Amino acid sequence: MQCPKCSGTFVHVQTPLGVIERCQDCGGLWFDVLEHQDLKAIAKSIDTGDKAMGIKYNEIKNILCPVCPNTRMLNVIAQVENPYEQMGDRPPLAVGLFVDAEIHGAMFDNIVVLPRVALRSEN
Repeated sequence: MQCPKCSGTFVHVQTPLGVIERCQDCGGLWFDVLEHQDLKAIAKSIDTGDKAMGIKYNEIKNILCPVCPNTRMLNVIAQVENPYEQMGDRPPLAVGLFVDAEIHGAMFDNIVVLPRVALRSEN
C-alpha cells in the first residue's frame, strides 16, 4: 500500500490495540476511521516520524484513501459550517473521516469525462 501523501511504502506496525500502517519514507500513520480515539493513549510510542516533515505533509488536505482505490466511492471537497461542533449524539467531524452526504444540485446532459492525464498543470 502506498502513502497518500508522499507515495512511500506502508509497513504494518503491531500495537497493543491492533495493526496500523506507517510510511517508511515520511513516517505518516494510517489507521481506520475513529481508531485515532483509541490510539491517543499510545500516540507517543507509535508516532515516530519527524515533526517537521509531519507539519509539511499535514498541509496536504486532499488525499485519496490508499485502502479503497477500486471502490465506487466518490471523493468530493465540501465546505461544512461549524465542522467541529457536536450536534446531538453525533461526534464532530474530523479530517479524513468518511461521511454520508446528500448532494443537491442540477443534472446536466451531454457531459464529457476527461481523464486526468488529458489535463496539464497550466490549464
